[in-house]
Amino acid sequence: MSKEITQGFPLKPTSTKCVAKQSLWTIRSFKMTDTIDTAEKEYRIFVNGVEKTTRKEVLTYEEVVHFAYPDPGDKIYSVSFEKAKEPKEGELVAGQSVEIKEGTEFDVTPTGKS
Repeated sequence: MSKEITQGFPLKPTSTKCVAKQSLWTIRSFKMTDTIDTAEKEYRIFVNGVEKTTRKEVLTYEEVVHFAYPDPGDKIYSVSFEKAKEPKEGELVAGQSVEIKEGTEFDVTPTGKS
């Protein structure tokens, strides 16, 4: 038991109590690090030439439209993109999404229909 738990620690514990404390510390450290890493991930994208930032790796049609037009109303918009992660370029329609990366560019224009 103590061989598996203590592996990777610089000092060998002398009691079971010490092993439990070190294991708990490791679990807490992992959770804290994991939360910090994901919380700091931010993507810089461009919507109609204006720089925006988001913490989402996947953006939906509705989210992109909202970046361009915070109050979109009942209009329909044409959304095209390039320099994305997957797919690399294309068009979005309502209900679709795209996996972005740093520098993804979107063009959002009203179609004149509602």
